[in-house]
Amino acid sequence: MRVNFFIISFFIYCILIGCTRKIDINPFNSKNISDIENNDSIRNPVDVTTQMPLIGFFNDKNDVGDKDYYRILFSVRYTPYEILQTAVPGIDSKITFYSSSNKMLFSIDRGGKGEPEKLWEYFPTSDSIIICVESKTGFNEKVPYVINLTPKIENDIIEIEPNNNEEDAILIKPGEEKRGLISPKSDVDFYKITFGDESFYDFSVKIISQASLDVNCTLINMESKVEKYINEYSWGNIEYYPFLSNKKGDYLIKIKGIIKSGSFQNPEYTLIIEEKLKRNIGGDEVHYEREFNDNSDMATEIIDGTSIIGVFYPEKDVDWFKFDIIRRAISLNISLSRIKGLNPNIELYDKDFNIIEISDKNGIDEGEELIINKVKRGKYYIKITSENKSLLIYKLFLNIRY
Repeated sequence: MRVNFFIISFFIYCILIGCTRKIDINPFNSKNISDIENNDSIRNPVDVTTQMPLIGFFNDKNDVGDKDYYRILFSVRYTPYEILQTAVPGIDSKITFYSSSNKMLFSIDRGGKGEPEKLWEYFPTSDSIIICVESKTGFNEKVPYVINLTPKIENDIIEIEPNNNEEDAILIKPGEEKRGLISPKSDVDFYKITFGDESFYDFSVKIISQASLDVNCTLINMESKVEKYINEYSWGNIEYYPFLSNKKGDYLIKIKGIIKSGSFQNPEYTLIIEEKLKRNIGGDEVHYEREFNDNSDMATEIIDGTSIIGVFYPEKDVDWFKFDIIRRAISLNISLSRIKGLNPNIELYDKDFNIIEISDKNGIDEGEELIINKVKRGKYYIKITSENKSLLIYKLFLNIRY
């Protein structure tokens, strides 16, 4: 009798547990569905919050594709969110983002049927945003889509969005580094380096990206408005500009990127501003070219008896230098060395930019030199050019004999 009672009790217990589990693991009952029709127009979005998953179905719309609009109310502003939409079998989905005033911002679309959609980081600056979750073709009324909006904890914050324009550029100093994301794929990130006094600061810019990303950057001298576009065209690359220098004023760094198709890796990059300290080689102090010296007005000062390390980068770079002869000189010697991979050319101008001398082109990997006798006092300019397509370094030496 006791055995029968135990069996009956155990059987009832299993039924109860089974029923309970069936209720618990079914999140798609009507009270959990966010997709309340008719929400097919931006004029009729369903209000949802970030505190619960957004759940809906791509309903039958005569095979033209369903569109569901939602107004997302953010529980926390000025905090980055990661947004993930689960895959739906047979559906090629797309999510379009709109401002609270119905202005289209951007879309995310990985392409392909049964692919999830992911936005690595969205930084809300208003209380709400409108999204359109779309089936580009087809429908599936059995398997729902689920969208989770997860706020990132403080340690996960990579960059301070929004920094998508010059006005919102993030301040970065020599010796610092910052991590950022190209998210969405049309994202543009701006950073600014500010110098507050007349001293010269030598530094380099380096950007390291993940294997899913081909990052590129534009350096902008805000005073002269001269720009340099840098891109090595490779996945997981390092973009590097080695010899920059500035006195009082600002540099702007604009970063964009291309995300590898089909990749689901974090599209992250690291921006590093390396401070270039003065150093000695063989007892001689090393001086660097001061970019941007692309025209005579911004020419780098070169001192008699010293060498300057310069670089031809990016493609078609032109470097200008200037110096003074304080009294009539016996001779003037200008030479280029360490020019592996270069076919450089030296041009010498007087203060009125009359051409004085042009060096012979000796060919790739061969040094260039100008020797001029009996030179008058005054200001002179050196223009150096080379046909190259990659970052190449040279050493320029000036010697004046009185």
